[in-house]
Amino acid sequence: MVNTEDIPILIFARAPIPGKSKRRLIPALGPDGAACLHRRMLKSVVEVAHQAGVGPVFLYATPTVEHECFASLAKCYPLELYLQQGVDLGERMSAAFNSTLSSYAGAILIGSDCPGISATDLKNMAQALRDGADSVLGPTKDGGYCLIGLRQSAPQIFEDIAWGGGTVLDSTREKLRASSLRWVELALKQDIDRPEDLAALPESWPEYCVSHLQPHQAKAV
Repeated sequence: MVNTEDIPILIFARAPIPGKSKRRLIPALGPDGAACLHRRMLKSVVEVAHQAGVGPVFLYATPTVEHECFASLAKCYPLELYLQQGVDLGERMSAAFNSTLSSYAGAILIGSDCPGISATDLKNMAQALRDGADSVLGPTKDGGYCLIGLRQSAPQIFEDIAWGGGTVLDSTREKLRASSLRWVELALKQDIDRPEDLAALPESWPEYCVSHLQPHQAKAV
């Protein structure tokens, strides 16, 4: 039976491994600092997903679910861990939706690098799906998106996308339009991918204040 009340939150995250995590932030934070910030952002998005209370929270990890960060989060929060499946990001997101939407009438997938997503944002997007929107999107200033939700599997909207580039959002909108899917969008958000993005971090994270950082130096969380 399909659950028509809950809207699961699917969090996509890479293990916070120094040197392999948030690489574009390494010039400002160093390998360890970039990994520490990644860990902090992941913990923050897990907290927000649970605060929203719209449905169960599933964490889709790569390259392994065995990393101690994921295990620690699963001990602190009611969190189900899954391994991402697929060759590229589009295949992995499509697979996660296909699996979830076999049991639920909607789902929202979010990344782990946008601290600007709030519990209210997730509640509003979940309600939009319940009210009949086929999809929801959370646009980001770099031309991508930090959030996407669906009420039905739509693998075609994840195909032939230049992931990581500045055309992801526009390409996705075109595919939604071509598929006659109606969608709702959040206000523009800021991903934290590059050193200049650090200025958008919460003021409550002073250890990452840009004015206090020197190349390859950052306090561990």
